[in-house]
Amino acid sequence: MIIVQKQSGANSVDISNKVMALLPELQETLPSDIEIGIIANTSESIVNTIDSLKSTIFTILVLVVIVVLFFLGRWRATFIVAIVIPVSLVAAFIYLRLTGNTLNIISLSSLSIAIGMVVDDAIVVLENITTHIERGTKPKSAAVFATSEVSLSVIATTLVLLAVFVPLTFLEGQAGILFKQLGWIVAIVCSVSTLAALSLTPMLCSLMLKSNPSRGKVFGAIYKPIEWSLNGLDKLYSRFLGWCVSHRFIVILVALAIFGGSLTLLKVLPLAGKSLLDVGTGAGFPGVPLKLAVPSLRLTLLDSLQKRMRWLEDEALPALELEARFLSGRAEEFAAQYRERFDVVTSRAVARLNLLCELCLPYVHEGGYFLAMKGAQAGEELTEAAKAIRTLGGSFERTETFEIGGAAHTVVVIRKTAHTPPQYPRTWSRIKQKPL
Repeated sequence: MIIVQKQSGANSVDISNKVMALLPELQETLPSDIEIGIIANTSESIVNTIDSLKSTIFTILVLVVIVVLFFLGRWRATFIVAIVIPVSLVAAFIYLRLTGNTLNIISLSSLSIAIGMVVDDAIVVLENITTHIERGTKPKSAAVFATSEVSLSVIATTLVLLAVFVPLTFLEGQAGILFKQLGWIVAIVCSVSTLAALSLTPMLCSLMLKSNPSRGKVFGAIYKPIEWSLNGLDKLYSRFLGWCVSHRFIVILVALAIFGGSLTLLKVLPLAGKSLLDVGTGAGFPGVPLKLAVPSLRLTLLDSLQKRMRWLEDEALPALELEARFLSGRAEEFAAQYRERFDVVTSRAVARLNLLCELCLPYVHEGGYFLAMKGAQAGEELTEAAKAIRTLGGSFERTETFEIGGAAHTVVVIRKTAHTPPQYPRTWSRIKQKPL
């Protein structure tokens, strides 16, 4: 048996291809009764992963274009926004070429992250130009004035992203090998996309956009119900925003009630010095108010929406001078990595209690607590969740009810008394289809 081991820093796939090319020549030099066979080829998993990432990037590209077309409703506008994507990605390929890097798992992952970001600035610029054109301004003048209005906002958004990713380029050691390329690619792609949004996008708008665009019959028939839905959403939001502005006192009271509701957990359990995971944190409730009240709390925030988490990590918590760990993804995705690592896990009423138990209890270590924030239906949900609590190694301890703003808020206290079986949590689809 012959083992071909690559040197440190060498390309596994390149070496594998060269060895495979030499095998027929080696076979010819051997006796006829000896045949060369391959026992294992580790490069195959790398090739499969890269192929998967390539298909993911293509899917993301198509989805971005479809979403833009869905909301803008103009193929010209969609083309103007979509053209920024290849322009920005070419800059990443130039960087890879100049630095001698290749398209590998890290670089392709970086590109998949960056694709969703590159159209943001172009959409902001194009939407403002479109607004000016609809008000009667000529396309060329609209492109100049509208771009100058939003240029500072676009630049500020990019600078925030650079503040997050550029520090990754200074990492050394193994962390540097993993994240340096990620930092450079995302930073370069976002910078080029901003330059394109402030130059290429307004230029194309001045040439391609029209004051009164006409739609084809087929496209008009397809898009009409979509446009009707979006207009309805605009009116609904406008009405909601108008109500909020007209009832400022009530809005402030509701915000204070949410904040106060978060702090009720302090009456349920002492949290000083403990590790707490807030599952489905949303805008940071109840985790952030608890961290404000108890600075020694070791807080981890988990939510599936990346934009929320980015806002919390980049803006909200730095402004409050708070520290926390951020997990962006579904609760079941991180269970293996953070299994039974937390003293306390909490979650708002984002799902039925039996579903929340399967998502949250695997994170609690023995002797720890799961605190579920519920409303008036807590008793009914508790009965429904009895089997799930037992199966997942928990034990119902008590409920605490508080009156806030005229509404009853109940905290269900579940103590972890045994290890959660390793098959839990299941995937979200399985949890919903067959709840415990």
